Order: sequence, then structure tokens, then C-alpha cells
Amino acid sequence: MLIYSTLCYFKLLYPSLFKIIINYSTLGYSKLFGLFASTFNALASTERCAITITAKSSAEEQYVHNLMHGSVDMLKLPEGATLVAGTEGLLINSDADGFDVLSYMRKLDTLQFGKLLLYAHQLPSTHTLLSQNFHAFPVGTVSVADVQNQGKGRGGNKWESPKGCLMFSYTLQMEDGRSVPFLQYVVSLAVIEGIEAVCSSKVVKMPEVKIKWPNDLYAKGLKIGGVLCTSTYSSKNFNVVIGVGLNVANQHPTICLDTLLHELCSDPTTLTRHELLAAILGRFEVLFKVFLSQGFSALESKYYQRWLHSGQTVELEEREEGSSKVSKVNVRIQGLTTTGYLRAVDDSDESYELHPDGNSFDFLHGLVRKKM
Repeated sequence: MLIYSTLCYFKLLYPSLFKIIINYSTLGYSKLFGLFASTFNALASTERCAITITAKSSAEEQYVHNLMHGSVDMLKLPEGATLVAGTEGLLINSDADGFDVLSYMRKLDTLQFGKLLLYAHQLPSTHTLLSQNFHAFPVGTVSVADVQNQGKGRGGNKWESPKGCLMFSYTLQMEDGRSVPFLQYVVSLAVIEGIEAVCSSKVVKMPEVKIKWPNDLYAKGLKIGGVLCTSTYSSKNFNVVIGVGLNVANQHPTICLDTLLHELCSDPTTLTRHELLAAILGRFEVLFKVFLSQGFSALESKYYQRWLHSGQTVELEEREEGSSKVSKVNVRIQGLTTTGYLRAVDDSDESYELHPDGNSFDFLHGLVRKKM
């Protein structure tokens, strides 16, 4: 009777925590009571900036066990943050609209990517967390936060990371440095195919999301997401951290997937962040395998079907040598070059490779042409 009363009281005070504990357990009541007791202790002693580390399979669970009983103090964590394993961390981070770790793990169907997950309600940056601890976690580890206050964008820009967005980073390794620039294109394609897979599972029409070169995702002329890939070289490998931001449910500052879906469907269908992440990582694993074995050329036609630029005309501003005069030249985008830049032709059918000039926030407004 005491156990039953305690469960009811806990459910009343902490409904979201109660749901997580029940989902976690095929436990008997006595073990459940012990879990409640440890939960109260954890809530009393650990701050909300706890980072939960959760494993999909026994191999990752063994890794977590070894980490928590050995080298956790060697990790570079955000100031004031603690790493908490499994159930207790999920309880501390529990929130009615927080990322659903348990449902994500049930949805995930990969061999490598995403099977070890670091989750926090709020982080400075998921990208920084993995970059600073790359060798501490298995390749394929993913980091997720509900809110970021120091999100990373291209060229050192800040990526806005409000609630309602799917913000995650994950790790991988590559040996061929010439292929690394194409990785952002594979990730962008995986994000769109992941959205498509979730929409298909719900039998709803997918909103039109397109890739804006090199690594932005657009819908209805507005940015809805972006991809950031950073790498370091060590021991003959490129250690890559991939960051993705996708606006799922926040109508500000531009547009979100839920708004697009509501415009297409009479039913109030929504996409959850946990199912999107599981689908995106699943699609990435398939595409990445093709990319490694056959190169980007095997994915190029898929990529072009998803991007904005085939046949697009871009106006370049060029300063004449020895003069302050600026001339404008129109070129038509044809595709990607073998080095990953844009291939274009002018009115005389001369071919050029277009490079960003490094000064423009919008790459397509700061291009320099190099004759091929």
C-alpha cells in the first residue's frame, strides 16, 4: 500500500518523470520503489545541466559502464555540467517537450551511427561537446540538446537554436581527404530523405525541402535547416564532427516543418524530433556506405534532384585588374566540379569553377570564377 501511494504521489508531482520510469521498467514494484528513491536523490543533488549518456545495445552499455567507472573525469564538459548514465540522467532532464530518448532508441535501426547518445536539455553546443571529446566516445556517437546557446554555424557564425528545433551532432572518421568536402552534401541529402521517410510512415505528403549550396536547407524560399562539418587530421584519419540544425516546430524566426505539413494536410500531423533523428541517421548510414565505396558520383543524381540550382543564373561582380571599375557577369550553374565547388558556364559556353570569396554570409552572393 505504501509503494502504491508513493507511486501515485510521484505521478501527481512529476508526470513526465513517472512516464519515463514506467517506460523503463519491466521491474517488480520493489525495484520500482528503489528506482523512485534513487530518482529523488538524483533530483536533489544534480543540476538541470546533466548530460545523459544512453546506449542502444550491450556493446555501448559496456562502454558506458567502463567510462562511468574510469575516465569520466577526463572529459571536457561544459562548466557546471555532469555526465549521468541511463535512467537517472533521463529523469533529471525530463521535460514535457524534451527530446524523447527512449522512443528514439526504439526507432533507431543502424549498425553504428547514433547507438550511443548524449542528451541534455540545454547545452552551449552539441558540436563543441563532441569536438572536444572526439576520442573519448566511439565513432558514431550522437549529441542532442533541446536548446543551445552557443550553436555553431558556417564560418564562425552563430546558429540560432530555440526550442522546437532538432539540434544534433555526430562523429565519423574518413581516410580520404579528397572526399571530405563532399560529406556535407551526403548529410544534406540524408536529412531530406529522413524527413521523407517519416512522412511516408505517417502517410502524409512531404513538404518540399531543397538543398541550397553548399549546406543549407530551404523551404518556400526560407531557411529551415543547415549542416556543418568540421574535421581534424590525426593518425592518418580525418576525425569529422557533423552538426545539423532543423526547425521542426518553432514558427520563428522563419518557418518550420510542422507549419509546412499543416498547409498540406487537413489533419494536424506533426513530426517528432526523435523519429526524425532516427530516420536521418538511418538514411545517412545507407548513403555513407555508398559514398565510401563508390564516391559521390554514385549519389550525384539523387543530390541534384534535391537541390535548388540546376540551370540557375548567378550574377558575379568582378573588379577589373588595375581599376576600381566593377563589371557584372552572368553564369549558369551546371552542377558540382570534381573538387566539390560549383560548375558553371557563361554566355560563350566557357566553363568555370565557382569559389566563395570568403567574405559573404550567403555563398551565392560572394562567388569568384576560375576558368576550367
